[in-house]
Amino acid sequence: MAATSQRDPVERARSVLRRHLVATSALVVGIMLSMLLAEWALTRRAADRMAEQVSTRVARTVSELVTGADFGDEGQSHTALDERIRSFLEAGTIVRIKVWMVEGDQVRVVYSDDPRTEGTVRAFSSDLARRLDAGETVVLPVPDDAEHQFESALGMDLREAFIGFVDRAGNQLRLEVYVPVQSRELTANALIVQAPVIGVGLVLLVVVLSWGSLSLAGQLKTLAEQRHRAVLYGLRSREEERTGLAQRLHDGVVQSLAGSRLALDSIRGRTATDDALLRRVAEVLGDDTRALRELLAEYVAVSGAATLASDLQRLADAAGTPRVDVRVVPGVQLDDESADVIRRAAEEGVRNARSHACAARVQVSLEPRGGGAELAVVDDGRGMASASEAETGHVGLALVGSAVRSVGGRLSLESPATGGTTLRIWLPSPAAGDPRAPLPLP
Repeated sequence: MAATSQRDPVERARSVLRRHLVATSALVVGIMLSMLLAEWALTRRAADRMAEQVSTRVARTVSELVTGADFGDEGQSHTALDERIRSFLEAGTIVRIKVWMVEGDQVRVVYSDDPRTEGTVRAFSSDLARRLDAGETVVLPVPDDAEHQFESALGMDLREAFIGFVDRAGNQLRLEVYVPVQSRELTANALIVQAPVIGVGLVLLVVVLSWGSLSLAGQLKTLAEQRHRAVLYGLRSREEERTGLAQRLHDGVVQSLAGSRLALDSIRGRTATDDALLRRVAEVLGDDTRALRELLAEYVAVSGAATLASDLQRLADAAGTPRVDVRVVPGVQLDDESADVIRRAAEEGVRNARSHACAARVQVSLEPRGGGAELAVVDDGRGMASASEAETGHVGLALVGSAVRSVGGRLSLESPATGGTTLRIWLPSPAAGDPRAPLPLP
């Protein structure tokens, strides 16, 4: 049963750790995907802005070349214009050029570097016409439709840039140039550079969170084990207390009462009263009454700073073996909570000296020191480990250490190679003017 109870806290800690790691991993993956999507959108937007700027500059440059031609004369040769445009095409600055003539609410291609597109007629957007007439350069993605089948066949990321102009004959025209851009490549390259940085950062975040989870799980496991040991220690202490109480009653009061009953039974049949025997029975009953009252005082007495000195002396008187000497120096100031910690520490120190150290003599001293009070429990036994190791192996001492620290005190354990152990506890005195501060101990 104890083993099962001991495994349960550990298994719960592991279960908490597993859930935490799963939740952390899911959260980190979600964050990474969100960051990559956001980065992709931002990079794509930046690449589109760059493509628009490039297309605008190229379209304006090309428009300066075509404004000197007369596109209304269908018989006119555009050889000179072809030569000037060819340099842009060969350099890859543009991949297609079209010149549209406005004819009412329609437009017709009157010039292109690809003769297959010349003569194409279509309706022109009134909104686009308004923007071009206002002098704006309009840049749009190339749609994948029948009108743009030859451009789509190139398999390139293109932008079509429109500029409105008037040729030297006064014809209203629209220039359309197709500019290759690298927005996809720019986006991919940016993600290639930034994705590893984001990934490494998130991996480091996972490592840190996992380390924190492991540390937390270890602390939870330690707390669970300490709690389990404390419960067992409390149960054992209660059983020892009950056994000790039964032993004291059996060896003392019960035996005396049984003897008194036998004495009274022996008097019952006599004709003359034995006054001496009755006095003896009365004395025994009186002693038993006092013993019971002292026993009640030990278990029902109200703890506090005022009774600390007498409580320590009572602890020494009840110890039996080993011999315990108590020394309380006047001037010690403690509140009730700190006095209770001192009392528990002294009991634990004497118990360890008797049960673990096999000591023959124990000295308990309490004196003012450094703005507080210092308790020292010194035995001549076989010695113990350091305070931290002792607290790990002795639940009672661990509980005392926790109580000492809870009131702002310090605990130390000294055990020289020659043997013996000194348990020292220092607790601060109540601040001046603190209503809880008691009068100094006598």
